[in-house]
Amino acid sequence: MSCVLVLFLMTAALSQNVPNRGFENWSTHFLYEEPTPWLTSNIMMLLMNDTLWLVEKTEDAAAGSYALYLENKTVRDTVLPAFAICQGYVDGDYPNLHYYGGFPYTGQPDSLSGYFKYAIGEGDMAYVVVVFKKDGNVLAENWFPLTGSQTEYKRISFALKELTEVPDTAWVGFTAGTPWDPVAGGYLYVDSVAFDKGDQTIPNGDFETWTPLTWDDPDGWMSGNLLSMATHSDVMCTRTDDAHSGDYALRLETVPLNFFNENVGIVSSGKLEVGNFIGGFPVQVTPTVLQGYYKYTPAGNDSAQVAVLCTKWNAETGTRDQSVRDFTLLPADTYTFFSDTLHLEGVDVDTVNLIFASGWLLGEKNPPPAGSVLYLDDLWLVNPCDHADTMQLFTFHDTTICAGDSVTLDAGSGFASYLWSDSSTTQTITVSDSGVYTVAVTLDDGCVATDAVAVHVDACTGIQPEQVAEDIHIRPNPCRNYFYIDLPTGTEGRQEIYVCNILGQKVFEETVPAAATGRLQVDMSGQPAGIYFVRISGPQGNKVMKVVKR
Repeated sequence: MSCVLVLFLMTAALSQNVPNRGFENWSTHFLYEEPTPWLTSNIMMLLMNDTLWLVEKTEDAAAGSYALYLENKTVRDTVLPAFAICQGYVDGDYPNLHYYGGFPYTGQPDSLSGYFKYAIGEGDMAYVVVVFKKDGNVLAENWFPLTGSQTEYKRISFALKELTEVPDTAWVGFTAGTPWDPVAGGYLYVDSVAFDKGDQTIPNGDFETWTPLTWDDPDGWMSGNLLSMATHSDVMCTRTDDAHSGDYALRLETVPLNFFNENVGIVSSGKLEVGNFIGGFPVQVTPTVLQGYYKYTPAGNDSAQVAVLCTKWNAETGTRDQSVRDFTLLPADTYTFFSDTLHLEGVDVDTVNLIFASGWLLGEKNPPPAGSVLYLDDLWLVNPCDHADTMQLFTFHDTTICAGDSVTLDAGSGFASYLWSDSSTTQTITVSDSGVYTVAVTLDDGCVATDAVAVHVDACTGIQPEQVAEDIHIRPNPCRNYFYIDLPTGTEGRQEIYVCNILGQKVFEETVPAAATGRLQVDMSGQPAGIYFVRISGPQGNKVMKVVKR
């Protein structure tokens, strides 16, 4: 008999599923390509939650395979300037600008030259900007405007202001329009840029080398790594094998971000936007407690912060009603259990967003100091229906009948409603075919419990097979990442062991040789929390047992 369950309504019987609660599963995400080691204005599109990139790689090159392409674009009624800066960025309002970063340079060139073609918006100007610095101070600032159009690549040389001192840093940038007031549609191609003296080059001045911006996030979660990649900053969220259980845990670190004061390591089970948290994962009942394991090393007097954002769609207002519970995690050198009551009595919830931060995220302590490190593992949302997960409705979980006979399955009396896998809604059903029959019952408190019975039809031409020995046990139950099956002794043939989820999908399969004894370990670390059924089939019959993963 195959391990197949019929999909049917499960409402509150499904556990409050914190997605990827043990952080075992991670995926790599792609953002865009940037010329190495240049920083571009694509970060502005990212902050506006758009993917209409302002700066791109183009094969329309003056030499080699690639060139730099910049185009000003309109997003949400705002025209954004396209720019690219070599290893630096700029801050402030023109003309009081502050030039940060740049690349090491000790030459004293007379000019910068390169190949350009462009079409600049009417009344607008593109710019080539060259700045030389020493000890962080500006020695010379050069702004060269480009206007009108140049439809074919043209080599242009820009005369630089004379340097009276030897610099230690050069800062080079290009923009497709006036940075503070660009015109949409203006574009600029740039290729093969270089200074005229010495053997020091502008890093990747031919734009042949491009780096795909990628980052890893735990499945079902979104971290600030996307912003780290876009700003060429250190990654704040990483996978670590220093775990409480299983193979991996999540590590958050407060790291400085270029352009921003907000440098806290952050992860959300919903979606992160600038200054906003949205989305989350669905729940069927309002949770009561958030639990998990953590360890935390703060920088200074910093505190890790946890926010639980609970929302419910309001059809009348067309918005989401929300309740927020936030608390802090104290320093802990080893993995420490935390459990926080959410105090959501009377609040109707359909979505939960869990936000964890390695430093103080809200309030006057922001921005937090760099260096705080938070580890997280084995999260769990407790809900009022957890007791329903382990209820046993049937006095037996497997039976064998002869062909042509039937058996009546009874889920017990006194429940508010019943729903069987064959869509029956009565307390009992009578069956005559082999299969796994599942029932969901609604308890007086509104929670839903499930249970299953395996029915095997035998020809009954010989001796009727006996039931699987009663010395089969599952420990622990409920489990977290692993459970163990105590195997019966003295079996005459091999046993087939299957584990299926509530949808009937097989998640584990093992064949145990005849006369095998001892314990069989079942790895559930890669499976979501919920209800599972263990089926054991052998010469002595069949048995189905229920196990709950937290």
